[in-house]
Amino acid sequence: MTKLILTLSIILGLTGCVSQKQPLSLDYIAGNETFHLSKPCVEQALSAKEIGDDLPVNANNIFIKVKKGLNCSDRFKLFLARNLGKELFIHFDGKPVIKTRLGSMIHLEEGFHQAVKSKSLSDEILRALN
Repeated sequence: MTKLILTLSIILGLTGCVSQKQPLSLDYIAGNETFHLSKPCVEQALSAKEIGDDLPVNANNIFIKVKKGLNCSDRFKLFLARNLGKELFIHFDGKPVIKTRLGSMIHLEEGFHQAVKSKSLSDEILRALN
């Protein structure tokens, strides 16, 4: 009986950690796996202008710093590690943000630059993540 309770507790704990679709999340899709990055996991989200990146080519980029912890940075790192070398599709609220190939690991806690197709979509993402 004790083993059963322990097993059920572990299973419930693990399923509680599953990345779930949130309203207005950045959805990172690779293969048959998805990671949903939403406001509760974002420590900081800034526009290119706010971080001093004035290059026109980067005007739509946003800077994202992910919160440390099991449900945020650790789960995102695991997702990225499992999908290195694969095509990565990024969507926001059902809209395509960008398609790329995941060439190397991203240091989430230090922050990373996320390319975005348009300024209006970039602004929409920033409003949702802040």
